[in-house]
Amino acid sequence: TVQYPSKITANPWHLVDGEGLNGFSGTTDNRWVLPLQVRHVQLDELQQTDGQMLRLVLDNPEYVQVDAPGWEGALDLIAAAPARYHVLIDAGALMAGASTSTVAAYLAARLDRRQFRGVVFFDPELAQWVVHDVHTGHVVPKGKSPIPLRRCFAYYDESRARGSDLQLRPDAVAAVTLSPHMGKDKLMQAAGRMRLLGRGQRLCYLGRPEISHAVRQACAVPTETYSLPPIPIGGPAFGTSDPSAAPFSFASSASSSSSTTASSASSSMFSFLSTASM
Repeated sequence: TVQYPSKITANPWHLVDGEGLNGFSGTTDNRWVLPLQVRHVQLDELQQTDGQMLRLVLDNPEYVQVDAPGWEGALDLIAAAPARYHVLIDAGALMAGASTSTVAAYLAARLDRRQFRGVVFFDPELAQWVVHDVHTGHVVPKGKSPIPLRRCFAYYDESRARGSDLQLRPDAVAAVTLSPHMGKDKLMQAAGRMRLLGRGQRLCYLGRPEISHAVRQACAVPTETYSLPPIPIGGPAFGTSDPSAAPFSFASSASSSSSTTASSASSSMFSFLSTASM
C-alpha cells in the first residue's frame, strides 16, 4: 500500500472556478444555491417559463390514490385502465425494490396487447433504452426494435424522471407518482418528460394515502369531515368544467360541503409539494 503525504479533493464548486463558463437550466428554483462564482442571468424572453410550466401542471389536476401495497399495486391500477395510461413516470419512487426490467415484464404481462406491442424502459446493465416485446418477451435495444414507440408503453424510473427524452405519442397520458417529500423542482422535471404537455399530452398523479392526507392538511380540511376519495379509472375526463366532477374536489360525509376548499385543493397540493423539502 502506497501512502501519500497529502490528498487532493474536489467538489462541484471547483468545476466553475474559471473564466468563460456558461450553463443553462430549465428551472430557476435552485438559483439561490449556485456557487458564488456563478451569476444567475434571467433572460427577458424566458421570464414566463416557470409560470408557464406551473400553469401546465395545474391544468392537469387529476389524482388517483393507490391503496394496494407494494409496487405491484400501482402497476395493477395502471394496467387495469385500458386505453387510459401510456406512460409511467416514477418520480415518487413507488417502484422502489423492483428493477426496471422487472417492472417492464410485470406490465408486459398485464397491458392490453391490442393497444401496446411493447414496453420501453432504460436498462442500467446495458446502459441504454430497450423495448420489451409483450408478445414474445424478447428485449432488444430501442434502436433495433421493429416496434414503433407510439405502440409502446413508456416507463421512466426515478433516475430517468429528469432529463430523459422519448418520442411519445402526441395524445399520451402519463401517470406521475408522488412521494411525501417531493419538491416542486422534481415534480416539474417529471412533468417535463411530456414534451407536448398542454398540446395534446396530459398528466395524472398517483399517490399513497399519506399524500392524500398531506393534501387535506394543506387545504386545512378536517379528516373527520372530509375525505379525498380515489378517482375512478373511468372517471371524469380531463379538463372537465363541472365542479362536481373535479378530480380534486373533497367529498363531504356530512350534508354540507365547502366550495372554497374544493376549488383550492389542486393548487394547495402543489403548495404542499413546493414546500415539502424546505
